[in-house]
Amino acid sequence: MPAELQPTPGVLLGAALIFWAIMVWSPVQAQTAPPLAQAQHTDPAWEQALSILGQQARARDIMALRHAVELLGQSRDPRALSLLDALQDGAVLVDENSHVCLGSAGGTRDVVTGEPACSSHAHTLPLTNIIRRAISLAMARQRLHDANPKVRLAAVVELSHSLQPSVGMALEEALATEQDPEVQRRIAMTLALLHVQDAEPQRRLDALEVLENHLELAQRPVIEPLAGPAEGNPEVRAKARAVLERLDRRAFVIHQTERFLQGLSLGSILMLAALGLAITFGLLGIINMAHGEMLMVGAYVCHACTSIASRLLPQGQDAAILLSLPVAFVVTAGLGALIEVTVIRHLYGRPLESLLATWGISLALIQAIRLTFGAQNVVVPAPSWLDGDLQITADLSFTIIRLAVVVLALAVTVLIHGVLRWTSMGLALRAVTQDRAMSSALGLSSARIDRRAFALGSGVAGLAGVALAQLDTVGPNMGQGYIVDAFLVVVVGGVGQLGGTIIAAFGLGVLQKFLEPAMGAVLAKVAILLLVILVIQRRPQGLFTWRIRSG
Repeated sequence: MPAELQPTPGVLLGAALIFWAIMVWSPVQAQTAPPLAQAQHTDPAWEQALSILGQQARARDIMALRHAVELLGQSRDPRALSLLDALQDGAVLVDENSHVCLGSAGGTRDVVTGEPACSSHAHTLPLTNIIRRAISLAMARQRLHDANPKVRLAAVVELSHSLQPSVGMALEEALATEQDPEVQRRIAMTLALLHVQDAEPQRRLDALEVLENHLELAQRPVIEPLAGPAEGNPEVRAKARAVLERLDRRAFVIHQTERFLQGLSLGSILMLAALGLAITFGLLGIINMAHGEMLMVGAYVCHACTSIASRLLPQGQDAAILLSLPVAFVVTAGLGALIEVTVIRHLYGRPLESLLATWGISLALIQAIRLTFGAQNVVVPAPSWLDGDLQITADLSFTIIRLAVVVLALAVTVLIHGVLRWTSMGLALRAVTQDRAMSSALGLSSARIDRRAFALGSGVAGLAGVALAQLDTVGPNMGQGYIVDAFLVVVVGGVGQLGGTIIAAFGLGVLQKFLEPAMGAVLAKVAILLLVILVIQRRPQGLFTWRIRSG
């Protein structure tokens, strides 16, 4: 190479510095670019929507703003969903120079360029109910193309509440590329709901065929007009009536299943309330009128644990329910043991005096709770992991919190059964229950067994209070509403019979829920009471009794 063409050391050093600056500076620029400014592709809907939004500094036209929102829903520009989200939060501003900006704590930035643009006189766009509804539909249209099938399914459900031709076009476009079977089914059903209003009879027939294969109770208002005299096509009218008949049968099954599930939920509470009573009443023969207050104390222990945990830990409320279960059991069991030692032990064989004494104890406990926590009912917030519903079918769901209560009731029942069946304490309890004199003669301390039985029964009532605190408000008088039902369960199931208590609790709970729609809540309880009286008349010992050797 000629000498005049050879690069000097200074030139080489300068080139290296320029190359280094480009390599270091470029990534920083790419990282600091605003999210909305990264998109390079635009479409006519996006540009037209921005133009309409820019005019709102002077016009402030609600209908024009709604049209802009609809255009954003139709736009395929990747920035449209972010702009709709900002509109929903009231974070979109427009100034007198028609600049559309996003407002934040750090100032405003232009939607397109990401640079500070809006003047200090910029104002937010008005958010009326019409605009909010339009934003929700537009965001749903955008999410039809989300990568997550659950997001797409939720978007279809949202769009199904607005059966408009524009929605139909969006759903047909999404159906052409949809791969998830559940999303496809929901889109097809929504399109059918839209097509039943079509002027062409064959399209209405085809839509009814689709709906017949995907029956849901919410379809009735749309199908009913096709079954009436206003429908001119007899074939469509006959098909609509056939679909309505199937809907009626489905509605009957759904409603009966709902009542059964509600009965299981009520029965689980009755079972927890009655389990402890079955132990104490069956073993000691004491009519404990303070048993309902043990349930109330357990509920207030849950309230106290939740309050303390939420103050100490950011997520303490979610763990408080797990902490409150053992604490409520220990507190109520200790309280029950104290009552047995100080009061009940001196009243064995004197049923009237024990009934009056326990009634007095219940009044004292109610007043103590009022003085400690106040007379007003309190709400115990459920943990976040128990929120929501378990969707069994499209028309049938069961709240997760009620399912958790049923599971807790069954778990406690299994645990109590294990204690009574497989432990020495359970063997002693059963022995004293069947023959107190012989058990004492064999060396068992009936006083110690009585104290443990009363503590165990009270502890189980405390667990029932924790469960009930998740379903209802907690108040000083809450236990009185369950004591009568708990005694009914124990008497019908058989005194001292765990299995009978379980069957009676779920049976009475389910029966009450089936009677309530026809008779009302008060008359349903009266009917249950009359039924219990008839059962006691025929079988005074209850449905299940101990097998006792005769002779």
